[in-house]
Amino acid sequence: MTRYCRRIGCVLLAGAFLLGATSAYAAPDATVPCLLLGEIAAMQIDGDSPVVVGGNGAVARFGTFEPPRTYDYGTLPAVPSAGPARFCTGINGVIGLSIDASGTLFIANESAVSLIMRGSNSVSGTLLPVLAPGETIRAIALAPNGLIELAIAKRPAADASPLSAATTRFAVYRATANGPAQAVRGFACATLRGPVDAISIDSVGRTYAATEGAQIAIFGPDLSGNVRPAELLDGPQTGLRPSLAAGPRGSRPLAFDAEGALYAADDGVIVSYAFQQEAHTHIVPGTPVVAGPRAGLALVVGLATDTRFFLYAVSDDPDTHEHSLVVFRGYYRTFLSGTPQRIATVPL
Repeated sequence: MTRYCRRIGCVLLAGAFLLGATSAYAAPDATVPCLLLGEIAAMQIDGDSPVVVGGNGAVARFGTFEPPRTYDYGTLPAVPSAGPARFCTGINGVIGLSIDASGTLFIANESAVSLIMRGSNSVSGTLLPVLAPGETIRAIALAPNGLIELAIAKRPAADASPLSAATTRFAVYRATANGPAQAVRGFACATLRGPVDAISIDSVGRTYAATEGAQIAIFGPDLSGNVRPAELLDGPQTGLRPSLAAGPRGSRPLAFDAEGALYAADDGVIVSYAFQQEAHTHIVPGTPVVAGPRAGLALVVGLATDTRFFLYAVSDDPDTHEHSLVVFRGYYRTFLSGTPQRIATVPL
């Protein structure tokens, strides 16, 4: 199945950090508007402010969304305090985005990770992982300890079934914007069904991977070598549907909220997962919490939460190619017992 630029995730692989590397970067053309063209690649939160990046490398930074305000004459929807501020990065074929505590953007395409410092609109450096022939970066994520993790796999054949087994490597790096990258460790899994769409890392270093085969796999911290998931949600347990070669599908973006609940998304559906223990063991099968056009969602290609339990989704209509940022207020315990409140829809 053709891979679409609809990824969020994490990046891990051995490589070199090169200033001014050009394999993933081309100087932006100042005459071209910085619009989010084509498919949306990813969305993440910088503090409480959403940042959206397009497959063409265009970036849109929003301010913090203020809650809706009710007056005698009605309720005004939530609005961002600023923006969106837009700029072009010149990065081609973006597939993922992560943001560290300092506001540095880590923007990944299939071969490299480019860094953009907060306050800057230009690439300050590029991390080049060592890829075997045919391998591509599938997803990128940052751990709470500042390490970068990448999911890497061979590009699927054009006639490959998305439900066939695929080996994914997970590589972890130490990286800064002004020094060499240091490979920390890596592990691989050959039992996942379909390529990995997205990865996320929890507060204790566990890796969560969502696949095109509608699986969510959990891997323990500090792994190396060939491993199997410590836990696996599969098929109906995930609340997600497997990719189908007959038509385009979105990625399965992953996000954690401030209380540690996990979210994933699919075609117009956002699913919440709880855990039976505080240590994040024994994940509970997913419960759909937002679904369908009434929630303002088509194909969900980006997902994030902020410290106030606002939930942000990037919706992509594959028929009209219109994108929008949809904002919901609430948190997962409320979601499990009711319907979250949509407080804003902003065209992208």
